Amino acid sequence: MKKYILPGLIMIISIFFLNTVIDKPEEEEKPAEKTEAAASTQPAVRLSSPKDSKPMVLLNDEIADPSGLKAKTIKDAIKKAKAVDANPFDQLMPNFPATPSSVVFYEWQADSELLSQPVGVEFHLAPREPGEKVIILSAEWPDGKKGIYLSKINVKRLSSYQHLLAPDTDRLTVLGFFEPEYDYTIPSSPYETYIKREVKGTAEELRSNYQDLPLDMLPVFFVFQNDTIMFQTEDFIELTAFLTKETTSVFKGESDNWEVRITTKDTLGQSMMETVIKYKGRNAEPKGEFEMDLNTETSTWGTIGLTLDNQKEASILSTMTGITGKHMENKEYEVSVRWDGKEEKFKVHLTDKN
Repeated sequence: MKKYILPGLIMIISIFFLNTVIDKPEEEEKPAEKTEAAASTQPAVRLSSPKDSKPMVLLNDEIADPSGLKAKTIKDAIKKAKAVDANPFDQLMPNFPATPSSVVFYEWQADSELLSQPVGVEFHLAPREPGEKVIILSAEWPDGKKGIYLSKINVKRLSSYQHLLAPDTDRLTVLGFFEPEYDYTIPSSPYETYIKREVKGTAEELRSNYQDLPLDMLPVFFVFQNDTIMFQTEDFIELTAFLTKETTSVFKGESDNWEVRITTKDTLGQSMMETVIKYKGRNAEPKGEFEMDLNTETSTWGTIGLTLDNQKEASILSTMTGITGKHMENKEYEVSVRWDGKEEKFKVHLTDKN
């Protein structure tokens, strides 16, 4: 009987050893399974638009720099994330149980599998272009906590031409629709005030693809401010005139001691204002520097440190770039002049416009 004891012990030890080796990988995989499950369910951490809110997916809770994330990690998280519905330019806000001290938004570019430069801080504006976008959010808290999260947004399609409009609200869009045999080149904006799109196709194709635009006659041209038509014509010469027209306006006015002449030149992309103020008082002219304000119902321009030249005049030249001429609708300005402890207020009125 004794000769069987040793082989029996060896067999028992071998079985125990094999069970231990086989069981170890299962024990090591359990924490990974728990981490993955936690990453896919973050109900208290959400991304919200004005009309929708969805949980975000946790990518990493130890770092705040998303540049080192692996593409596979992001792709796996995309499958778990639910998209937040949003209209173009809706404000998207993150919601955390504790308010972070820093939040930075990035967009995941699926084609190149690269992160964009930061596209928002504290909040993110939904883009105009319809469709689904992947957003990666980096957050840090005052106590040193960090986290990187992923969410998706689904920008709703509100019109058939939405994807043709300028991607931001600060520029106009000029759209031209014409058949292939026509060859038009819409003038470019010297101030980058608008973008231009030239869309060619048969009349049937264009009317089918852009059903909510009046394309009964071709060619036709539209100028959009955001998604509103501000100008429409079937005449290319009229379009060119609208885009390049310069309007000059002259304003004049005076008080007991001062007279002011304002000349403005407005185009679709830029406004220039030249203001000439002259001292006409009988008493001694100002001893040193003086100040002047121009006021309208909605804005104020102030200038300090003015001095008179030998002609008892001072001039100010200002230029503004924007969607439309800022001065075109003004009929008058209120002027305020301050010098040597004195002040006079008076109005200058529109006297000429062409």
